[in-house]
Amino acid sequence: MVEPISISRDAISVWVSDELVRLELVDASVSMNADTGLFGRGIGLDSVDLLRLLISIELKFDLTLEDAELTPDRFRTVGTLTDFILGKLGAQ
Repeated sequence: MVEPISISRDAISVWVSDELVRLELVDASVSMNADTGLFGRGIGLDSVDLLRLLISIELKFDLTLEDAELTPDRFRTVGTLTDFILGKLGAQ
């Protein structure tokens, strides 16, 4: 049995925020926290932005994200996305 990767929620949250900046999906001057929305009045991501972010997540954490897992509630905020990644890492 493979041991799950041990990484903190805070470390994942910081990575998500940093990756949004690195991908130029949000300006570096924008302050983000767990409640920061990813769509609409939040950061304002669109479907192409989300696809770019999903690819980064798969590559960074060596995950395969299945279509059935990609529900809107998992991508509502930085916090919900962080929890989704953390859950996937724990399930490995």
